[in-house]
Amino acid sequence: MNATTTLATRLTIPELVREFDLALHEIKQGLEMLKGAEQRLRCFSTSGTAYDLSVMRHDDTSLDYAKKRVRLRGAAWRYLVSRAEIKKLASLRRAKEIDDMLSKPEELPEITTDNIMAWVESLNDQAAAFLDEAAVEVYQWLRPSNRRYKTNDPFKIGKRVVIGWNVVGPCYSGRGTMRVNYHHEDRLRALDNLFHLLDGKGASPTPGGELVDELNGCLPGELYETRFFRFRAYRNGNLHLEFRRPDLVKRLNEIGGNALPEPERGGA
Repeated sequence: MNATTTLATRLTIPELVREFDLALHEIKQGLEMLKGAEQRLRCFSTSGTAYDLSVMRHDDTSLDYAKKRVRLRGAAWRYLVSRAEIKKLASLRRAKEIDDMLSKPEELPEITTDNIMAWVESLNDQAAAFLDEAAVEVYQWLRPSNRRYKTNDPFKIGKRVVIGWNVVGPCYSGRGTMRVNYHHEDRLRALDNLFHLLDGKGASPTPGGELVDELNGCLPGELYETRFFRFRAYRNGNLHLEFRRPDLVKRLNEIGGNALPEPERGGA
């Protein structure tokens, strides 16, 4: 007796039809509930279309609830971190630590009111430390390796600096315009964010930062300016940067200068 005959003897045709109809009914109900669940999860997405908040994805097609729960928890925490703009406030080192933490959703806390409020309170407590860390990082990036440029003061950030290391390069469009080298985008974004924060304006209003936005597509040798900077980008990869707010540069030197070795601090 083959499998088809065995199945036919276990259930009558009316019974098979009934089971099929019930299965379709339950599938319909389940899909409607999944659709409702995804609509609720959209509140964790600024655009309302985040792919990682989908219940079913190409890399997660199983019906394993525990697996989905961990993945969705990670997506929710990434949204919360993004909404708080914490990576804009943090130094590059601290931002990498945050990324490393978010890459392990199985180790993240549960999404509860208590956990989220405790996290927000912790961010408030660390806000000043985050600003200091970012200032030290930007200060060290702008000052120490640039002493071959006469514009750069070896002991403090002056009115102008020259940033080398091929920080800019030609655009791929072939129109003769310049763009920020991918490897330096984070540092320039951190510089722009820091000046916004020192001015008490919060982080830069654009994801890339006003400085990077203005640099991308600029013409070599031409003068451009943003709220806090004037600059010229050159084909040799150098960026000549002038600070428009001496008061903020002074504050940067006060915070960042604390990272100098004692002999240099004494001689500055």
